[in-house]
Amino acid sequence: MSLNLNQIQKLAEKLVLNAGDILLKHKGKAVIKKYKKEQDFVTNVDLLIEKQTIALIEKQYPDHNILSEEIGEINKGSNYTWIIDPLDGTKEYIRNMILYCSAVSLQNKTDILTSAIYHPPVKELYSASRNNGAFLNGKKNKVSNQNKLKNSMLFGYLSKGKNSWKKLNLINQKSYRLRTHANHNLSYCWIAKGGYEAHINLNSLQKWWDIAPGILILQEAGGKVTDEENNNITPQNKSKFIIASNGKIHQQLLKLVNRKNI
Repeated sequence: MSLNLNQIQKLAEKLVLNAGDILLKHKGKAVIKKYKKEQDFVTNVDLLIEKQTIALIEKQYPDHNILSEEIGEINKGSNYTWIIDPLDGTKEYIRNMILYCSAVSLQNKTDILTSAIYHPPVKELYSASRNNGAFLNGKKNKVSNQNKLKNSMLFGYLSKGKNSWKKLNLINQKSYRLRTHANHNLSYCWIAKGGYEAHINLNSLQKWWDIAPGILILQEAGGKVTDEENNNITPQNKSKFIIASNGKIHQQLLKLVNRKNI
């Protein structure tokens, strides 16, 4: 049976809006419940949002699989899987910074079908479904028309690899500005609304829930997300090299990323 993607997009929006209410209610009061590793932790808010999100999904789609940051995978043998990041940016959230969001998406075995991301501090709701466009607070969203790298504002995920630093420095020299931001889902949304032109990650393999929701939103807004060989980032290709852009400067970025003897 085929899915009604409009209906599922509305559910995805509801899920992240509900998460946003919880995030704002508990702001400044979150409690660390456990450490995954040093400076990487889970709070009671992450767990509360995850529990409520999964419950709402299972109420409407009890046969669908779940892949969520804290609980992991719930495999029910379905062709459809919900990807959940209840609180993307936990470290920022607990430090009372605004660089956090809640994100969900639904995918089949090959494609991301619908996504929603909510940024509670500024009340921005991003969503998309495949072949139906991207939306910001209910209005169609489009990437910028900037096609010259020298005039483009970029963000990059800072790595610890020497070669990646060289590549980022080269990109910095060739673009208008290169700044840093680690939240991929939010970064892709900001490219999707034309806020800046690209986000570059050259040395860090990302968890699927950190990128999948934002990928579809950016693609549906006219942007592009690939690895360094210009292959799409998909459930099968989760490269640690991710170049996300408005599409118009993508080839210019790929050329710099692949330059030898920097």
